[in-house]
Amino acid sequence: MPVLKNILRKSTSPYQGLKDFDVFVDTTDNKYFNVSDFPDELTLGNSSFLIEGSELLKTGVVLKMEILDSSNNVVFHTPVDEYLEGTARRVSIEAYSTIKSGPATLTILGELDPSKTNVPLSLQNTYNVRYTKNFFFNNTRLNTRPIMFYGQPTITASEKVIGITDSVQTSTTQTLTGTVEINVNIDSKSNKERRF
Repeated sequence: MPVLKNILRKSTSPYQGLKDFDVFVDTTDNKYFNVSDFPDELTLGNSSFLIEGSELLKTGVVLKMEILDSSNNVVFHTPVDEYLEGTARRVSIEAYSTIKSGPATLTILGELDPSKTNVPLSLQNTYNVRYTKNFFFNNTRLNTRPIMFYGQPTITASEKVIGITDSVQTSTTQTLTGTVEINVNIDSKSNKERRF
């Protein structure tokens, strides 16, 4: 039976260019977005982080996120649906070997609540606050992040009864062909030659 290589299907995210979006507030602190449990050094494989908003953000606005490596390649990430840790949402990151090592950025866009923050009228009802986190991507280090399960893992086992199987061994045989002739001396009494 041939051995088949298991190939992981790679997920992708489109490039959004969030770092170039025109915003009212551009920040690197957690005043508007509380980002926690983010690795200082991202490695290959799966990682995750937590994000929650503040009371200064407008409710009901979907946040936009983008993770870029040093060559502006998008690193796939997605929020884990229907799963909260307190009031924070976990975001899963999948980093493949195509990602370049070096400085990388996480960019998040949201909308400020004009009733709680003074926002110019021209920048209301649009994404007007950007959070940027700089970190390092290293595709040579081992991933030591904990494995997290959405639910409690389970395993199911069942017995399969099969008959005895014999292995068939093959062997090779060689056949020699030819003739053999034996001559016996003439019997002096019978004067006949005997051949076998």
